Amino acid sequence: EESVPLTLGRVRPTGAGHLLRMRLGDGADANNRFVVGRQTGAASADLFEVGADDVAHLRTGTFDFGQSTRQMIDLWSDGGHQYGIGVQAGTLYARTGADFCWFRGGAHANGAGDPGGGSLVMRLDAGSRLTVS
Repeated sequence: EESVPLTLGRVRPTGAGHLLRMRLGDGADANNRFVVGRQTGAASADLFEVGADDVAHLRTGTFDFGQSTRQMIDLWSDGGHQYGIGVQAGTLYARTGADFCWFRGGAHANGAGDPGGGSLVMRLDAGSRLTVS
């Protein structure tokens, strides 16, 4: 947004620490983005970006979590590590508080086991029963 100034500031929220906050504009859409990239001569490459539409993109490359074993991705939690993905010695794991479901097609739906217009391919329920469609 050409008429909105870029602002950069440091704020201290309640509690310890500081936040470095950059304001890219007022609109909550994909056109307002923070982009990290590289320039080689006249060619540039966008490597990582975060949009005001709440979407982050890693355009090229990979995420590297190093060589520590742990739960590396916490997908949702109410204080513990209930839903996530991690690595143990020789094992990749996924953690859930209830069921695992695999869907084909569709879109996100909040109901447990709801394929959101797609189809349920497989379900492993909390009782360790496997259902294959």
